Amino acid sequence: MILCGWAASQVIAAADSSTLPMRPGREITFTTEEGTWLSPDLSPNGRLIAFELLGDLYVVDAKGGVARPIATGMPFDSQPVFSPDGKRIAFLSDRTGAENVWTADPDGSDPRPVTRFVGNVILTSASWSVDGKTIFVSRFHPDYVAFELLGVPVATGEPHVIVPVGDDKQSSTVGAEASSDGRWLYYASQIGSKDSEPPAWVIRRRDLTTNAEETLVEPPRSYRPDLVLGTFFRPLPSPDGKLLVYATRFGSEMWLRVLDLQTRDDRWLVKLGQHDELESAPWRDLAPHYAFTPDSRALIVNDGGKLSRISLADGAKTNVPFIAQLRVPLGPLNRPVIHEETGPVHTRIIQWPAASPDGKRLALRGTDLPGRCRRRRAAGPDHGGGGLLHEPRVHPRWPLHHR
Repeated sequence: MILCGWAASQVIAAADSSTLPMRPGREITFTTEEGTWLSPDLSPNGRLIAFELLGDLYVVDAKGGVARPIATGMPFDSQPVFSPDGKRIAFLSDRTGAENVWTADPDGSDPRPVTRFVGNVILTSASWSVDGKTIFVSRFHPDYVAFELLGVPVATGEPHVIVPVGDDKQSSTVGAEASSDGRWLYYASQIGSKDSEPPAWVIRRRDLTTNAEETLVEPPRSYRPDLVLGTFFRPLPSPDGKLLVYATRFGSEMWLRVLDLQTRDDRWLVKLGQHDELESAPWRDLAPHYAFTPDSRALIVNDGGKLSRISLADGAKTNVPFIAQLRVPLGPLNRPVIHEETGPVHTRIIQWPAASPDGKRLALRGTDLPGRCRRRRAAGPDHGGGGLLHEPRVHPRWPLHHR
């Protein structure tokens, strides 16, 4: 069989404004003990970890064990975060056909939409206010290739802009996290040219009582506009309000650092076996979410495909083993069935003929058959050659071990 071309088709199903238009046509099932970009969060009582995996949401005991699915199916659900009282989980989902903020009980029951965006909406980094009445989330603006930071009251779902899309001094804002006293909102802001390598991000915080903003972590001034001497993202304040953990790029690796908010001492914590998204776009932030334990002494992180507990004192890692049974529905295959024709070949001009290794068949393109290829029996072994035109649509070649 010779692969002659590729055609695309579109699956269209009846849908209303509250369901995804595509229906599942296949399903894959497997068991895994690891995953990429799990974005774990820890319940306020420290007993339960919520995480995402292949567009589904799971919870597992904080000591490890069998992960229980709480949101599955065709929607892409991501970035789960527990409410301050632990009674709800906020997450992002496209189950209505557009990405929105949703909440549900920790077992996945009683899902409710918070926002009701329509169209091609991209959201990231959902988090709660300390009183549980507001969800912070960043929304992408394609016109500016940047994210604005929104506050969304859970009761009304009506978003308001906290940090708008700005100029080069602050063009994009993601990863908002509120302090435990409710006063501060920490986030990462992109600054300078978007073409710098790597893109420059700084850590800022906003006083929610006065709207005053200050920069906490930034790189030293560079002698070249295109040379970035440091980039910092994914800030997370500790429950006791004393520390701020954030991520940074060091060489080609992602590290976590710890800032003492009282003394402003800054130190390295640990290297993570997960690459950041600085060269891409922060559709799910620049690094996976991580969470403090209630006593502020450790972090729950996604490290090298695993869940780990990291000590704030010395960076020591403890594995949190999990096993998840996945049942992932997939849309129907869009690949068309291409039948190989048999019988005589009628063509005015033969292009790019290629003989099979055994000399019994000839692959060719006929100019009066655009976009298709035929093959026929060759009279002898010496059939080959042909001129090479610029970017031909079909250029047949035989595998060396054709039978």
